Amino acid sequence: RSHSVYDHEIHGCLNCGICTATCPSAHYYDYSPREIVQLLWTENLEGIYDAMQEKIWACAQCYTCAARCPFENSPGGLVMILREVAIQHDFDSVKEVLRPFSRVLLKVVSTGNQLAPNMITKEAFPDWGPNVAKVDAPLAILRKQVRDLPLAFTLDDSMAMTPAMRLSAFPEVVVGARVSRSGNAAPQPGDFEILSDPVRSNSSGLDLIIGREIR
Repeated sequence: RSHSVYDHEIHGCLNCGICTATCPSAHYYDYSPREIVQLLWTENLEGIYDAMQEKIWACAQCYTCAARCPFENSPGGLVMILREVAIQHDFDSVKEVLRPFSRVLLKVVSTGNQLAPNMITKEAFPDWGPNVAKVDAPLAILRKQVRDLPLAFTLDDSMAMTPAMRLSAFPEVVVGARVSRSGNAAPQPGDFEILSDPVRSNSSGLDLIIGREIR
């Protein structure tokens, strides 16, 4: 927390998962930018130490996460801080962990990019470019209390989690409703939810009955 840019890189967390859903490294490695933010936000020292042994080295530093985070967090910036700390404190695992990533470093030196062109495909990153097909992250969220049910609702572009991913940009969406004791944005065991079949993004008259328990 004493790092000069720490407070500029983290401001809170909805646990919405947009950063992980759009992260190139998350598709190839056991890495989640959301996990990094959560570990630091909750000051989970044991988890942070474990992540510094390997996971932080999987980040490609593309900052896709920072561009999409509704809280304007920068998981990539936080990873940079953790890497600096690991090197400054001479972690035994640093050299061993970096050795497998020599290919990435070679790509940076030889081409200026962390990923090879054949690694970036529409199937791997569906939210890149004009042909948006599938994004496994919330596009819009409406929070209410149980006492407000039953509830008539409307979701529109003004409720978008990020300006870059508006509801109207997607031809089809899945609409879900969930009752949560914790209020966590991510589904938790014991929550009750319902997910619709894919529907047109301009659909109306959709009925959702919450009845499935998450286990």
